[in-house]
Amino acid sequence: MVERASESLQWFRDIDSSILARALDELTLGRAHFALALTARPLPSLRDSGWQEEEEEMGRAAGYLNRAVELLRQSGNEDELPRGLLARAALRRIQQNTNDALADLDKAEEIAQRGQMRLHECDVHLERARLAVVLGRPDEARERLERARQLVEETGYHRRDEEVEELEAIVRRMPAVVMVESAAEEVKEVKEDIEEPEEKTVSKKHVFLSYCHDDKDAVRKLHDDLVHAGEPVWWDQDILPGQNWKQSIRRAMKDAHAVVVCLSQAIAKRERSGVFPELRDAIGEYRLYPPGSIFLIPVRLDDCDVPDLEIDATTTLNDLQREDLFPPSRRADGLKRLVRALQAASGRTDEGEDLGAVASGEDDHAHEDEKQEKTMSENALKLWREKLDFLRQEEAITASPVTKFDLRKRIEEAEAKIRELGGEVATARKQIEEAEAKIRELSGDPTAAATTGPTDEEVKHVAALAEIKRKRLRVLEMQAAFYGVNAPPHVVLEIDELKTEIEKLVGAPKRPKDRV
Repeated sequence: MVERASESLQWFRDIDSSILARALDELTLGRAHFALALTARPLPSLRDSGWQEEEEEMGRAAGYLNRAVELLRQSGNEDELPRGLLARAALRRIQQNTNDALADLDKAEEIAQRGQMRLHECDVHLERARLAVVLGRPDEARERLERARQLVEETGYHRRDEEVEELEAIVRRMPAVVMVESAAEEVKEVKEDIEEPEEKTVSKKHVFLSYCHDDKDAVRKLHDDLVHAGEPVWWDQDILPGQNWKQSIRRAMKDAHAVVVCLSQAIAKRERSGVFPELRDAIGEYRLYPPGSIFLIPVRLDDCDVPDLEIDATTTLNDLQREDLFPPSRRADGLKRLVRALQAASGRTDEGEDLGAVASGEDDHAHEDEKQEKTMSENALKLWREKLDFLRQEEAITASPVTKFDLRKRIEEAEAKIRELGGEVATARKQIEEAEAKIRELSGDPTAAATTGPTDEEVKHVAALAEIKRKRLRVLEMQAAFYGVNAPPHVVLEIDELKTEIEKLVGAPKRPKDRV
């Protein structure tokens, strides 16, 4: 198709053909290279192979589609212009250029409504729904899909039925409330800040690390030590390329059950530092907690002064008990006390008992410390596995090669940490194979049962296998929705296979309740 369109375009140029004819050939070439780019995209398990080819095809597609849209505008033919705008909007969605994609969709929708081009209008609603899925806006996606379905029924445009159904299935799996970077969210946050809470219930996610970038190496070590101790930690290195870093920091601060402020001589020497605005936000959050609560924890990395920042009329930051992680000989003890304080802040332990036990340093607690060290290691392993699952899902649906490369580095780091903690790293496919092997070992067939009915262990492993496959299916369906009609064939094929396999597993015989 690319060769035929290229030959036609050259022929039209040679004979000085109409602008519209040239525009349509540019559009055909743009859509063809866009499809080639998506086809070049490998499975996440194939690591980074194929990304250079995809990026090159994306660049060619963008060039052709930009020229197509410009020529369609010059031709004055508004019947075809929405097609060009829709194709370019889809490309920009895949490239995560959401603002320009929205601009193309706004223009396409305006032309379609003005000219009563209801098929184009239906396609606009579908593309807007895909973009809403990518941006994490389920309500907007549902609204657009409802309008698209109405237009399909009214116009008989049933070739879009399958797309509507697939997108509806994706939206049903999206959370009811999704945090999005929007003005509405900021208004909500400001309203929460000024309201006087009667009882503040803390349901927080992580520890927030605030630091000066001059201390990045020391703070990275602290981050790794806290994670190893089983603490969920957030710092600015978790912000992905393309994310709004200011809003990411604000959200992470609000989701923190404790803020560790890393202080050093490097901060004292700076006239400007990102630590200071973060400190002001942390103090604002701390004021919402009851007196005596542990939330804001000053940690000194070296021999420096604690800033005398005002918390309220009677308290400054210097009044809060600090923890020192220097000299090196005292770092381990300081880290242990810090972990106890963070546990108390999250409500996971009794504050007075644990802190007192650490301070006493009695030898008869050695066994308890060993047990707690094991628990910390298990918690850390669980956290890193959850992080790995999340990163793999992000890798499966992200479009940007830059983001993909960054995610791949993070995935490798998470895999290394899991191995360091003594865990095994398993891909989704390997998990499925292991679960199927276990069921075959028990019964000889993952969906068949003996005449007396399956055992409890067989039922347990069949259910576990079905859940693993459902997780894999959700990732692939999000990936397919991200691509729309241009979803890679191997993704569509694996989705169909997984649906069939899950139906067989769900329909497998269950253990009779009356069996003795």
